Amino acid sequence: MDVRNEARWGIGAEILLRRDEQETSASPGTTKVPNAMESTPINFTAKGFAAAKEYYERLILNHPFTKSSPQSISSLHFYPAMFGLWVYNTQEESKATRKNLALRQEEEPDEFSEDDNSESEFAHRRKSQSKVDAAVTAIRALELEQAQQIAVRMDQLLASPPYSDSPELLELRGMICLWIGDLSLSALSIPADFEESDDPDRMLMDETPGSLAARREHRLATEKKAAEVQRSIELFEKAKKRGRSVAYNLESLHIDDDSAK
Repeated sequence: MDVRNEARWGIGAEILLRRDEQETSASPGTTKVPNAMESTPINFTAKGFAAAKEYYERLILNHPFTKSSPQSISSLHFYPAMFGLWVYNTQEESKATRKNLALRQEEEPDEFSEDDNSESEFAHRRKSQSKVDAAVTAIRALELEQAQQIAVRMDQLLASPPYSDSPELLELRGMICLWIGDLSLSALSIPADFEESDDPDRMLMDETPGSLAARREHRLATEKKAAEVQRSIELFEKAKKRGRSVAYNLESLHIDDDSAK
């Protein structure tokens, strides 16, 4: 049976993605633990994602694009699906971990506080929030690292035809540019009291090494985001010229728009 018929290949990936979850849920006396914390489980496991990704990679090898049958279901269709799944998995893991962190902060606030009775309540809350912010930044930094891995893999693919002319891949790569641009800022580890200012007098008053480093990191991240936005525009324009309007949106590509939050 050819799995390419009637979109069976998409169904196969979905089954693999969810199978480990279903088997774990069905096993008596076992509890599904999708990640380090089970407060907010995601809808599939890391094992399920790996199986689905490997499935797409096998399809890509077994059904390469051929000039003699350009309309056939081939690697041109499987690559966008695989990369879309990879993006989705990365974002869902990050989102679930951040949500679990927020739940832990609500349920066990002492976990993020320090025993120092001499501090005022305001200072105590501020230190606690700083620890939470640092944890969120670390989660975002990991998400950024994984996003960059996806981008590198896609850039290697887009370096040669027919993939360099694929509107779907070009659009997806453009969306990933926007994602990386937002993460470049949200993954910054900067002091809680950092405030970017265009006032020269105010900047001269705060010339501590920490402040200077924070401003430099913020400036570099802002420049990085601007560069990613510019590249996304170029990719979307190229996709449009290849015969397809930019029809995808953040939701359909599984790329959320809260990356800067």
